[in-house]
Amino acid sequence: MAGNNMLWTALQAMLLFAIILSVSAYSMRHTMLSQPQHAGSNAGGNIYQYDYNSSHVYYVDTNVSYLDMNVGSAIIGTPTLYNGNLIITTMGNLYVLERARYDLARGGLMSINMSTGRINWQREFPNQIMGQPIVVDNVIYIGEGNNAEVPKPEYLNEVNGMFAINATTGETIWNFSTDGPEMPTPAFYNGNLIEPATGWAMIINASSGTVLHSTYIHVPDILSSPLLVDGVAYFGAGSRGANGSGNDYRFMAMNATNGNLLWTLPLEQWALGGINDVCAAFWKGTVVTGYLYKSDYDNPTIIGVNASTGKILWFVNETSLPKPEPVSNLTMMAQRTNFTENTMSPITILDGVAFADSNFYGVLFAINVSDGKVLWTFNTGPSEANPTVFGGHYLAIVNDNGIVYSIDANDGKLIRTIDTGGPHLSSEMVVTNNYLIMGSMDGRILTIPVNSLLP
Repeated sequence: MAGNNMLWTALQAMLLFAIILSVSAYSMRHTMLSQPQHAGSNAGGNIYQYDYNSSHVYYVDTNVSYLDMNVGSAIIGTPTLYNGNLIITTMGNLYVLERARYDLARGGLMSINMSTGRINWQREFPNQIMGQPIVVDNVIYIGEGNNAEVPKPEYLNEVNGMFAINATTGETIWNFSTDGPEMPTPAFYNGNLIEPATGWAMIINASSGTVLHSTYIHVPDILSSPLLVDGVAYFGAGSRGANGSGNDYRFMAMNATNGNLLWTLPLEQWALGGINDVCAAFWKGTVVTGYLYKSDYDNPTIIGVNASTGKILWFVNETSLPKPEPVSNLTMMAQRTNFTENTMSPITILDGVAFADSNFYGVLFAINVSDGKVLWTFNTGPSEANPTVFGGHYLAIVNDNGIVYSIDANDGKLIRTIDTGGPHLSSEMVVTNNYLIMGSMDGRILTIPVNSLLP
């Protein structure tokens, strides 16, 4: 009987693997591309931190071609536009992820020519790649790993590491293995990488891959990619103790040169998650981040923190305010995937107003950074993505079902709604002069005309 069970388990694994291969092959064959529309040959320069800058406004002053293709692997990290090529990371087939078979999930990295739509090169990694590609002087920097809670220990994937990749050829320049998952997007500062991860924050020489400093931060950083401002890296970390005791959640500021912690904001009195997911943003001396108030899933709370002292200036508990009515029937549609990753979205700031959403409450908040006053709210439905800015004062945000909302940033009024037809998580859209570029959990890369989202 034991032998029959082993045989049946092996057959199931082989069948699952065959399905993955067939889905990936089908997706790669179905690529649609229109005629080029003046795609710049030098479109996009160096990317030093997550979502381009400290406000998470990712705009590239160029034109790109229309693109609608499927790479057969889920995209959760924001794409990077560099020298006319789109650099994307992937985290495995969605069919596998929804079944928590992380032992079969393989990460990927690829470069796509945005003039022709052709793949320049692509390569596979043993584990998921979840961060945005950082690209400086033709070198791509990424981390490998996942921290998913899987139902069976044998389905874990514990291959983790850091990589430097040639952006032209896709060849490895250097790499090294780490003891824990490298999920956050690293930041680049003065020739070094800053990468907080499982209990430690590393400063790595970007040329050689040598770890110069390793700072003990006590608890793991999951997806809180470091915010870099004036030589200081800000990020959150945390873990929940057994049976609800021994919780430890904190937000911290670290010197990006020597790794010294400048201050630490303890949040274990209030937080049971979220702070280790949120990618913070900065505006005129205030860092805006968030956590889940006494919950590991709901009660999202946004805080403004003094960047110099770590003192909390204001807070907004989102669920304490009336929830706005949905503006579209699409907002209330059934989930297109049961896979989730982030509890709260990254923060975007435009002209002193912070925008934040969450996959539990599903409401986009506009908050005055100077005093924490809520200016308006908008019911997006569950969303792990942060809005991107286009056309000067318009926001485009994708919820977890792939519904794109175009919103006036001044008053929160809906302008346009587009259903992209597939699930989406935390990948922010990249804005160009003529298209917004988005990646989805079903492996689709799509460009949306800017004009289609304007009034």
